[in-house]
Amino acid sequence: MAFDLSTIMDGLATASGVTRAFGYPKPDIDPPCVTVEYPTQFRYDYTFHATATLGKIEAVFPVRYYVGLVVDKASRDALNPLISGAASLKLVLDSGVAGYDITNISDCVIEERTVGAAGQIYLTARFDVTVVG
Repeated sequence: MAFDLSTIMDGLATASGVTRAFGYPKPDIDPPCVTVEYPTQFRYDYTFHATATLGKIEAVFPVRYYVGLVVDKASRDALNPLISGAASLKLVLDSGVAGYDITNISDCVIEERTVGAAGQIYLTARFDVTVVG
């Protein structure tokens, strides 16, 4: 299967198992939800290939889980099952995207993100997902 940005991003959103999951960044969100951001890095010539063709491509996709408002205690409490245990988003995303290999979820970074016209500050967990296709 050829490397297809739309298929991978939509597939990661679906694989998250979250009801409100979007395979693209959104200007306004309603937590809890997941957005898949554009790849931060591409690596070409990942495998041997014929001249004038591309081998497999490796890309890193930030998958961001918006927990809730940063000032809410409930947002903090919702982080624990998200980053560890059976409900971990890492474990869910390890199941993969059809036709592609997720080789590594390298890290989880807890961040604050200001979103929308109202400038709401949300607590988020960003998982960097490496996909090879």
